[in-house]
Amino acid sequence: MPRRLGYLHTMNRKNLLTISGLFLLFAGHVSAQHRIGFALRGGPGYYVGDLKRTLLPEGRYMRPVVGASVHYRYRYFLDLSYRFSYGELVGGDALGQVQPARNLDFKTFYYTNELRLNYYPVIVFSDGVHRKRASTAACSFGNESPREIFKPSIGLGVGHFHFNPYSTSGPDGTVFLRPLGTEGQNIPGYKKPYSLNQPVLIYDIGFIVNPMRRLELEVNVEYLQLFTDYLDDVSGTYPGQAALLANGGAQSVAYSYRGTGAYPAEGTPRGNPLLKDGSFRGFITLRYLFEIKTGHTSRDPNVLHRTTKKKKRGYYPKDKTPQQKSGGNGG
Repeated sequence: MPRRLGYLHTMNRKNLLTISGLFLLFAGHVSAQHRIGFALRGGPGYYVGDLKRTLLPEGRYMRPVVGASVHYRYRYFLDLSYRFSYGELVGGDALGQVQPARNLDFKTFYYTNELRLNYYPVIVFSDGVHRKRASTAACSFGNESPREIFKPSIGLGVGHFHFNPYSTSGPDGTVFLRPLGTEGQNIPGYKKPYSLNQPVLIYDIGFIVNPMRRLELEVNVEYLQLFTDYLDDVSGTYPGQAALLANGGAQSVAYSYRGTGAYPAEGTPRGNPLLKDGSFRGFITLRYLFEIKTGHTSRDPNVLHRTTKKKKRGYYPKDKTPQQKSGGNGG
């Protein structure tokens, strides 16, 4: 692993330990009547951007992504979590026959720190309850409560995304692309270099099955919407070749255009700046939940919202008895 990639890996571990520790302190404080959980997950992911033709998955673009998460189950229907993910993304003109004449490519390791809110609109319990409204009942693992069996899930998250695109297809081995300013970022008067740290929105849909009362197995698909078009180091137009050579050197020119023929004229489209980059990911998650008891008795979710109508209690003024209200004088 190159030295820069090793440094990135070290940053990932420090980031995970720091943020997980803060979240655990928070969860331990606020989850006194509910559940906390810990999960591990893994699956494939792929990049979406200028160096891929479609949004659909293609085997040549698939790369592994792994993660861990800490959960706070506020109610049966709501789950707040902190999630950390680490993976790799790749793309290239030759890889997917996108624009062979352009012949660009990239790779990047990345990590995300995410805050996610998931909602479970329908829950199937072991006793056949198929739907529950969000309520004030705390989650319970007691034997008096029915076990959850199945529930669909939708989620929305925000987070921090770190990446650093590089190429290994040239004669120079591993070359990081951002310092080269391949679209003129190092030329005075051009756009500034892009940031390697970006905000991200995460859209999540999936389902959960419960093989045991405290164990959840989740299958879900996520889309990461970035606010940069430089995940692949491709976005706008080609800069002037002479200016790029003078401010970045021959390596900048070589990785700005790697196709056949002469270097394109200044202003020729190199990518599509109107479409931001992103990533699809699929996960299988194994999550274990703990119940934090405080002495408060949780209402049985099997009974909640199924109770029959109670008889209205009669109201009598304090200075009158029931007999006086009905006209009786007792003798």
